[in-house]
Amino acid sequence: MSATASKPNHVEAIEELLSEFAQDDANWTGDAPSVQFYWDVPQSEKQSMGIDLPPNIYVWSPTSAQLPQFSADGDLFQREATVDVQVWSYDAIDVREYHRDVIQLLSNYFADNTAQTEFVDIRPVNASDFREQKNPKTGEPYIMSVEVELQALDDTQQLP
Repeated sequence: MSATASKPNHVEAIEELLSEFAQDDANWTGDAPSVQFYWDVPQSEKQSMGIDLPPNIYVWSPTSAQLPQFSADGDLFQREATVDVQVWSYDAIDVREYHRDVIQLLSNYFADNTAQTEFVDIRPVNASDFREQKNPKTGEPYIMSVEVELQALDDTQQLP
């Protein structure tokens, strides 16, 4: 299945893509995950997400967007932004499989050239595994993340 995103904001675009993919279990190794903005869920709820539930995916931006000038005449700038996609699960194997699924699904948008999204390029660039930081005695979920870089060409008169 292919997903499209109409949101010009980088975090909202990734959330929109993953939410659309989450509507079909066939896109995932297991049951479709819950996809949410990181800031919409209190930390206490993230820590107690339910042992028998599918993994949760949280989306947020850890950095500010860069806006270098793109065209010599000053009419375009190249917006470069980073989005962090975190996969949380109580199962160490599940979290790895969903992590891989996120990378595979988002890699379909390399060189998108605004065909399916508002972005020229959406590219998973880093994959982090935080499973070793889990305290086995506290019942905390395992966490893995994917860093995604997005690029867009925007008119200088229009800010996202």
